[in-house]
Amino acid sequence: MSNDIFLEPGGSRRHTGLWVAVLIVVAVAIGGVWYIATQLRLAKHARTAKPVVVQVEPVKTEVASPAPAVPPPVAPPAQTALMAKVEEPVSAVVPSTPPAAPPPVVPVTQVAAPVADASVRLAEARELFKNDRCLQACDSCNQVLDKNTNMAVRAQAEALLGEIHVTLAFSRRPMPEKTDYTVQVGDTLAGLAKKFTTTKELIRRSNNFSGDVIRLGDRFRVLGAKWAVTVNKNNNDLLVTMNDKFFKRYRVGTGQYSMTPTGTFHIVSRLEHPTWYRAGGAPVPYGDTNNVLGTHWISLDIPHYGIHGTWETNTIGQQSSQGCIRLLNSQVEELYILLPEGTPVTITE
Repeated sequence: MSNDIFLEPGGSRRHTGLWVAVLIVVAVAIGGVWYIATQLRLAKHARTAKPVVVQVEPVKTEVASPAPAVPPPVAPPAQTALMAKVEEPVSAVVPSTPPAAPPPVVPVTQVAAPVADASVRLAEARELFKNDRCLQACDSCNQVLDKNTNMAVRAQAEALLGEIHVTLAFSRRPMPEKTDYTVQVGDTLAGLAKKFTTTKELIRRSNNFSGDVIRLGDRFRVLGAKWAVTVNKNNNDLLVTMNDKFFKRYRVGTGQYSMTPTGTFHIVSRLEHPTWYRAGGAPVPYGDTNNVLGTHWISLDIPHYGIHGTWETNTIGQQSSQGCIRLLNSQVEELYILLPEGTPVTITE
């Protein structure tokens, strides 16, 4: 047997196992190198790749571009803020047509001007009245009534004008409606009252004398006018007009449950310190606490109805009577002096 091919028992198997191990080590090394190289290539690609978000943001690309030759219009602050929020071009925010102009706002001072002017005129009227310039004060009040529809202002003007009118009527102060008259032979006080369509009481009051005796040559200033009365049951007021113009307005009480009749009536008699002839009972004289007629009674041409005074001041302005029209005693006395027999009295709802 040749020594060249002598092998130690089991040596063939050991050499085979050794080569297998070497091959495995080499394969593992090659795989590791390939894996490391692959990871390095991926990392390099990740570092050099551009983010997707940069490629799809046109606004940022436009901002980076050179400015155009003609500068774009500058958006107002509110529109600029909106553009920054939505990242859109200015042309998408600014409307193509200008917005409609808002309606003009009337300043408060213009709305309040008539009332302010009326207040000034009323203040002037009060000052004129205080200085006994009554006719000029009347003119100022009438201007307020002619030019103002504000109910509160009109009420103030009417109240002042009514006070001035009564002052003029009850004195010798001049008025366009007054006539200077010298007593002639045969004149009587009642005759003068009838001649001038007034009352004896008004002639006495305005000329500051008492009694019924007048003398030849006496000089009187007499107010002669066409009087009329309108009562409104819903408002509980009574309006006196002189020659179809406002004279004075009074608060009144009217009949419960609308018992006051409506229509046009006339004054037929006037009585101071009246006795109350109540239905089904004994007469109640003036001064008795049960007498409901107050200090004066003005009878209408409808039985049992008239205008009278009252001591029950809390009933004024309400539907509180048995059908008559009642006023404060001081105010019914004014009507008693002013209104002659025959004066029309219209009562409305």
